[in-house]
Amino acid sequence: MPWFATTAAARGAFAKSRSKGRASNTRDANPLEAVLLHTQTPPPGYTFVPKGNVYITRNSRLQTHQSNKPVYTVEHSKTKRTLGICVPLDIHARVLDLAADTSEARGLAVAQKDARHARHAKAALERGFPYIPAQDMRAILNHAFLKGSGRVGRSGTVGSDERKVELAAEAHIRHVHTGYEGLLDSGMDREDARKLVWDRVKEVKRMWKEGTFSESLGFGDWRPLP
Repeated sequence: MPWFATTAAARGAFAKSRSKGRASNTRDANPLEAVLLHTQTPPPGYTFVPKGNVYITRNSRLQTHQSNKPVYTVEHSKTKRTLGICVPLDIHARVLDLAADTSEARGLAVAQKDARHARHAKAALERGFPYIPAQDMRAILNHAFLKGSGRVGRSGTVGSDERKVELAAEAHIRHVHTGYEGLLDSGMDREDARKLVWDRVKEVKRMWKEGTFSESLGFGDWRPLP
């Protein structure tokens, strides 16, 4: 059994292949960072920390660096996929105790942060689209701004809040208030389908911004195009 598969969480997650030798290649020219392949033998006194718990991984790495000891990033020998890190046993044990002691406080802090983010997103949508129907507001908040979704509302690369709500509204309108989904189901290319429904998307956006009615689409009539 590989050295890193000594816990239930790690067991079965990695290959059973084995080889001798220790990693010596540095990572990003940082003397306290090195790469250890999953088939290699770990340094004495080190333990494997599987990826998945950001708090434990981050603090294990930080405290290891503070102790002036190297952190080994464990990669699969064939795929090069990161599997976790290897840190000193005593540091890992200390971090586990710290995680248990602070779990409740961290959970409360996360809940408060999520609530602030939800209020912030709602306010941004209301500023950008003051006449947006309530049901569409809820749908956008629960989809585009859902934590962990990776969607536009939670993206850190999109830019301003105004741009995020604009893109989120466009995506919602496209999927819910146009015939976009039907076009995709019929086999149309995604980009071609987007171009075909773009005028409809712009019209609904204008109505949400200005509160004006359209002859082709009543303000409360959000049925998709046939």
